Formats: sequence, C-alpha cells, structure tokens
Amino acid sequence: MKRADALMTLALLGSLGLSALTLVLTRRHDTDRVQKGSPAQQGYVVDATGERVRLRRFSRVASSSILADAVLLSLAEPDRVVGLSEYGTSDSYLRYRYGKRMAVDPNGDLEALIALRPDLLLVNNFADRKRVERLRDAGVVVFELGEMRGLGTLLEQIGKVATLLGEPERGRTLAHDFLAQMRGVAADVLEARRKRGLYLGVHGTQLYGGATGTSYHDVLTHAGVIDVAATQYRDWPAFTSEQILALDPEVIITSSGHRELLCHNAALSQLRACAPGGQVVEVDSRLLVDPGLAMLDATIAVREAIYGPIPAPKN
Repeated sequence: MKRADALMTLALLGSLGLSALTLVLTRRHDTDRVQKGSPAQQGYVVDATGERVRLRRFSRVASSSILADAVLLSLAEPDRVVGLSEYGTSDSYLRYRYGKRMAVDPNGDLEALIALRPDLLLVNNFADRKRVERLRDAGVVVFELGEMRGLGTLLEQIGKVATLLGEPERGRTLAHDFLAQMRGVAADVLEARRKRGLYLGVHGTQLYGGATGTSYHDVLTHAGVIDVAATQYRDWPAFTSEQILALDPEVIITSSGHRELLCHNAALSQLRACAPGGQVVEVDSRLLVDPGLAMLDATIAVREAIYGPIPAPKN
C-alpha cells in the first residue's frame, strides 16, 4: 500500500519574543466565530464547531487525532508536522513512521503543547472550551474536525485538512483513490455469494456493535459482507445476547483474541458463526477501531479472511 513518509521540524517563522498582545491579535485574525448556518467566506475553512480559519501557510502542524495523523503523513511535507496524537504514537499501525515528534494529548500538559509552538492543531471531538481558548490565546489555531463516523466523514475531513495545508488537489486525489480502493476490495464478490455478518466489540461484560453511521459498517460492506445490524440499528448499539441471537449472523467480525470470549459464552455458542462451519473473523484491533485510512487495511483483512485473496487485475 502506498503511504507518504513523514519526519521532523521546520524553524518557526518570526521572533520568539512575540508579545502577548501580538499573539492575541494573530489569533483574532486567524479565527472568527461564524453565525450558525452562515456560509464560509472565500479564503476560510469552517470547522465542525462553526469556527472559521483564515487560510495561510501553516508551518508547524500538530494533531491530537489518529485520523488526522494518517492524513498528515499522507499529505504534508515531513518538516511541517511537529506533533502527532498520543494514541497513535502508542497504538497506530503506522507508529513506526511517527518519528521523534511530540505525542500530543490535548487533555494533557497544556504548557508543553504550547511550548511546541504549533501554529495549527487538528483535533477530533475536543470539548474542553477553556483549553481551546488558552491555546488560541497562545497563537495556536485549533481546528475541530468533528465526529469520526467512517468513510463519509473521512473523505470530508481529508478535504479540509488538505485545504488547510494548501494542497486541495492532493487531498482530492487522496480521497478519490482511497474511495476507489475501498470499492474495489470486494468488487468481484457477487451479491448472491455475500455472507451476512455482524461486527461485535467486547468491552468488559458488554457487547457492542457498529451499524450504519460507523466505520465498522463501512468496513463490512466494502469487504463484501451484508451487515445484518444495519436494518435495525444505527451507530454503536449495546447488544444483549438475545438481540445477537435474533440477528444470527453467518460471520462475526471482531478484534484479535475475542473469538473465545464470544463463542465460549453459553448463549452465544448457539450462533451459526460459532458452530462448526461458521466463521469468526479476528482483525488486528489497531486496524479495526481506526476510522481513518486504516479502514482500507481492515477491509482487505476481512474480505480475504472470508472470500480469499483479491484477484490480480486482468491484463
């Protein structure tokens, strides 16, 4: 799979001795509050909270979102990326490409993050407004990407990040190629062959699904699986054993190591997927829980586990 490499730092433009007044004025020029429902003006990108950011050259970009991490590694020049998410640094399947950049936790040491001197920070669902205002007062443009719900939101967020980086065409190419690759994973699997499946996540004693409006649903459907939860559920439903038995999937998709937890359950052992001839597909959780570019790797893993390798293109 083609992935852009990324590494290290560009010196921050301007003096380190900027006064607090200058930083506040910079913040006021860079971000403005938009009235709810009003259109974004030319030269601005509007984030998920309605904040609009004036486009300019961002030279020190940081991310606290695993989704934004992968997009930056694919689109940004290496020396523009100064920090990537703490979660990604420890758990992303791409973490070997993170280099020695700072691990960014927006809920962690705020002064350390300010000392990194990012001029743009990409976040997902970061709700602490006081911390956002503190960052903005320090001259950091904070851009809220919003909810991570799978393919639809990913493609939109790729476009916004690319525009902020001044690379809208590269963003369009990345989004177009990613969508085409997702659609091609199970293009050879005829509708009549497609198996009925269900994603199940295990959290303590509770079982969760991932239906319409989630990356789990997108992974299943693009892997050639009919998502049996999609007709009755949305988002991330908490399932009872009775509800799962009523859905009775042929295939269960779950994280690595969870098959035994599911099929050794007295009630769930009755499922077709747990019976001889049934199938429980275990996927590396680093891929399966990632609602960003890792969805493609997860989709391929599910498809190949159920239907075999993707056929080579015909000449």
